[in-house]
Amino acid sequence: MSRDESPESLAEIRASCRIFEREAAAGALAFILWVLALQRATPTRVANTMTVNPVAAALVAAWLVDEPITANLVVGLVAVLAGISIATTPGRSPRAERA
Repeated sequence: MSRDESPESLAEIRASCRIFEREAAAGALAFILWVLALQRATPTRVANTMTVNPVAAALVAAWLVDEPITANLVVGLVAVLAGISIATTPGRSPRAERA
């Protein structure tokens, strides 16, 4: 074994490969779910639901890896949720206002 192939560096390489495999599987699953959702809902509705991803990621990170919940994070989460609410709430039609 050469110096560059120490057991520690090989373990790090294997761990990195496992992480990459999991990320690739998660990306593939997300794409499959996206396509299935597009078959059952409008593209606008599907796109709006994808914006929940940063909210879920932040909350899971706080729960699993003790990521700190800072004021900036809370403001960001509120802004994302407000945007989702605005985008999914039916509004008045411009035609209805003219009549």
